[in-house]
Amino acid sequence: MALLPTPPPKFTWIDHFSGIEGGKRRTPQALARACIDTQQQRDLECLAITAEDVPTRCDLEAAFRGTQLHRAFGTDSIPAEAVHAAPGPAAKALYSLVLKCAMRVEEPLHWKGGSLYAVWKGKAAPQLCSSHRGILVSSVIGKAYHKILRQKNVPALTNAATAFQLGGLPKRPVTMASHVVRVFQQLAKDRGWSLGIIFLDLREAFYRIMRPLVVGFSGSDTEIAAIVKEVHLPPEVMHELHAYLQSQTLFEAAGASPWLSAATSEALSHTWFRFEHHETVTETGIGTRPGDNLADIVFSFVFARVLHQVRDRVGKEVGLTTVPWGVSKTLGILLDGCLGRALLPNLDRGKTEAIIAVVGRGSKLIRTQLFRNDPPTLPAASRLWPGAAVQLVPCYRHLGGLLHHTGALLRELRSRVAMAWGAFNKRRKRIFASRFVSVSDKVVLFESLVLSILLYGAGTWPTLSDAEEKCLSTAYFQMACSLLKPAYDVMQARRLGPLRVYALTGLPTIGTQLHLSRLRHLASCVTDPIPELWALLHAEQTWLSAACSSLQWLGELTEGDRVPCDPCRLWPRWAETIQRNPGRWKRLLCKAQQRAIRREAWQSAGTYHQGLLARQLRAAGGILLEPTLDAWDARECCGPCRQTFPCLQAWSVHAFKTHGRCTVGRGVLSGRQCQKCLRHFATNLKLCKHLAYSTSCRKSLQVTGHHTPIEPGQGSTKGEDAGRCQTPVLQAAGPTLPLDSTEWIDEIDRPVAEILDCLRWVGTDVDPTNEPAIWEQTRLAFASVCTTTRRLRITAQTFLETELPRLRRDIATPLRRVLEWVPTADLVEWIVPASDPTPDSVCTFRDGALVLDALEVAAIRLPRPLPPSCEQTTVSVGPDDWCVTLNDQRRVVFPFSECVASLQQGESLSFMDGPFEDVAFELCLSDWNGFRDCPPIQVPPATFHRQLLLMTLQGDLVRFALRLWARGVPACLLFPNCSRPFLSQLFEIPSLSLQESSRGHILCNSE
Repeated sequence: MALLPTPPPKFTWIDHFSGIEGGKRRTPQALARACIDTQQQRDLECLAITAEDVPTRCDLEAAFRGTQLHRAFGTDSIPAEAVHAAPGPAAKALYSLVLKCAMRVEEPLHWKGGSLYAVWKGKAAPQLCSSHRGILVSSVIGKAYHKILRQKNVPALTNAATAFQLGGLPKRPVTMASHVVRVFQQLAKDRGWSLGIIFLDLREAFYRIMRPLVVGFSGSDTEIAAIVKEVHLPPEVMHELHAYLQSQTLFEAAGASPWLSAATSEALSHTWFRFEHHETVTETGIGTRPGDNLADIVFSFVFARVLHQVRDRVGKEVGLTTVPWGVSKTLGILLDGCLGRALLPNLDRGKTEAIIAVVGRGSKLIRTQLFRNDPPTLPAASRLWPGAAVQLVPCYRHLGGLLHHTGALLRELRSRVAMAWGAFNKRRKRIFASRFVSVSDKVVLFESLVLSILLYGAGTWPTLSDAEEKCLSTAYFQMACSLLKPAYDVMQARRLGPLRVYALTGLPTIGTQLHLSRLRHLASCVTDPIPELWALLHAEQTWLSAACSSLQWLGELTEGDRVPCDPCRLWPRWAETIQRNPGRWKRLLCKAQQRAIRREAWQSAGTYHQGLLARQLRAAGGILLEPTLDAWDARECCGPCRQTFPCLQAWSVHAFKTHGRCTVGRGVLSGRQCQKCLRHFATNLKLCKHLAYSTSCRKSLQVTGHHTPIEPGQGSTKGEDAGRCQTPVLQAAGPTLPLDSTEWIDEIDRPVAEILDCLRWVGTDVDPTNEPAIWEQTRLAFASVCTTTRRLRITAQTFLETELPRLRRDIATPLRRVLEWVPTADLVEWIVPASDPTPDSVCTFRDGALVLDALEVAAIRLPRPLPPSCEQTTVSVGPDDWCVTLNDQRRVVFPFSECVASLQQGESLSFMDGPFEDVAFELCLSDWNGFRDCPPIQVPPATFHRQLLLMTLQGDLVRFALRLWARGVPACLLFPNCSRPFLSQLFEIPSLSLQESSRGHILCNSE
């Protein structure tokens, strides 16, 4: 039995986290005495405090109301649920304490620390302390006070931050960073620019913040040396650090008030922790206390200085406006800026990396120099870190997104789909495929648990290409199919088509989801506008075009026909709504989503009706006119499997998967170098493509017997990813092999040896005069191998020229007639005369409209109805005002109002179930338009759904009439003149008669 690794003892954990935060063990009494002495020595006489500085009771109440629930509590044992449930009374009880802290600039000691818990990072050995991160669990009241300080520091951070610095600032989602990078990539691609993107990752970023850099420093060089030693940096950094230390705090330098600067600095003094429930107390001297509300904003103040320094030095030393290429120098300046403030970049794999895309003249030479090594690295011209190098990668996972050096979205979408499927399959059995969870509940959970992962960052995407949208929509549709259980299993739901599945689940289409995501992200860009971002968007234009199309979509759904839908005219009003009333903007998007779902439900009903009508007409005898093949050789077949294929591509897929056949160029060489021309390729797949197109290299290698097992190819999960390698084709030096390639014939031009061998034995075991037997044996010989019709004809011609003269005359004569016939015949029909049935290439609901247009209904023959008897009953179904005029005794009337009420309750219509003996039907349509005209979007939802049910009922009556006519039941279909264009397919059926009048038309199967 394997033994579990022994966890480190408590003091090992304490020493580990003490080393990270510059901690020293102190007794509680000594820590409290030092804290009180520092607070009493603070001079409050020169500290001015204004009314705007003092936290109000409303601020405290809002902080309590925003407290996160279900979290651990600090040493004061006050849970977050207590202050969250009663924020008003809690603020009233504790405001005097908060006011005292604010006026005296003193915090209670237990607000400055708490219990530290080690949380495994999910990688590396769990028994190592370095594989864990420390999370501080502090006082809920102290966190609320720090949250107030954080909010008051936001204006100062806004002044100090760079244009695209998003961390610590409200109303700036993390997806905006990915948006900036993606727009920059697209702009460089459109204008033919080379680009470099550096992704910086810092080791223990929050733990390594030097507090003297934040709260001010006026000490000696000895104290600076002690600080450098605490963060484990070389002594050379001391002079760099000395240049950045100043007596003024970063908060006050950024524009914060003196009181706010002092209060925030007080929160960073005499901090402490105890490991879990251990009694040992450790006072910490560096770091921003991860888990505290001030942690990220303090880090943002420090890193803003780094970014400003990088911008200034890059502008001076590289020349941003004159020399657009200086990624190595920029990287060195960035590393120096971090090290100068005791921030240590993590240069490990998957951490600090760079993406480079080189285009234009001389790009091949530069790519050769950059990507020659494995892995490729970029040296950094750093003063403080000599020899530092950053790995160059083709793609990088940044803030949940996947950025590729080409700027393509397909890899990002595939990654999103994979993560969404992981979340979906994790809950498939218990929720999404459960028979006990309603569809509406499944949809709510699906949107929160799966759709949020699938469409994360979708607002930053431009208009997707067909392949990209198909990647998303396919996964989205397949997941939606699983939500319909138990009414439909997955295969049944897939046959319904996407629109029908979305209508049954109440989900919008993927196009609607993308519009909504883009508009939500647009609101983030408008709420706190960044001028540099908007300048970049206007220069790039692609995303703005997609946003304009989404605004056009929004205007069509919200404005309707009242005013012309012009996004440029409506945009000022919408922008004002976003900035002043964001809740109204959210309600506007919800309204647009609901209207889009209703409009898509109407389209779904029309598509569903067309598919069912087309299938019903084909079952009744309608002929689908399909285009004929231009040539016999357009088709291929597999004799051993008795299958036919419409094209060479379909046959190639079957031949590879079933018989292991591969294309020209594969299976010749392994590795990445061509042994003939000595060229190095990025992947083996590119080498195979080179051999496929370079006839001289391929034939020279095959003549000498080069052969290797086939490696995974394109589309295989085990194959090499060609998009992950940026190395160009490299030419190796050395003599090439002088091989003769004239003797080799490619497989596609060679006769099939197996068929030639079989043809030599044709007629040896039968009477040579039995010509049908000779023909059958020849057919079996050609059907013994899976190959193309081209090679079959080559084989027949080769046997005629080389092997036939050697056969006996009595066998050669009938065999010659067969082989001379082969080059002129339809070999697919001859080799596979009765192939296995192939599925219908026409999809019922996807191609319903196309099938109706191409369907020939003149061949339909309907049975004539029996003459009416004296006991015949008439069933009349139609509008209410029409049914009122019918009062015969032998007539059963079903008005539309009664039918719609039954459908709303989920009941079926009784007259559709029979009986049909001695019954005649009168079916009247009121305003049937074939689902062409959707109701106006302004109609209330209840009115819309009633109109949809009414139109669906009339479509059911049209198909019900066709079913009655096919059974020989007397039936007539009454419809107004406006419905005539939408019933034109039925007029061409010979067995039906059309009677026209000014009041309406009648289509029936009796005189």
